[in-house]
Amino acid sequence: MNERIRALAEAAGAKYFKDVAVVADRGASGNATDFIPKFAELIVRECMDNLAWHGEDDAVSKLQWFRVNKLGMRE
Repeated sequence: MNERIRALAEAAGAKYFKDVAVVADRGASGNATDFIPKFAELIVRECMDNLAWHGEDDAVSKLQWFRVNKLGMRE
């Protein structure tokens, strides 16, 4: 598994058992409602950071639009 993806999953709340992700905090609904949006947000932020580092400012603004308008995440 890609170590960066694993680190993002752990930051979103996943725990690992023998290289298998286990989502411990499943929220009130009993499914991964808390983990999935957080994991998605961390991946989008990681992409934005990498694009910004490479000078792709136009792509960063498009990902910011996606983050707000499609994922519903605001800072």
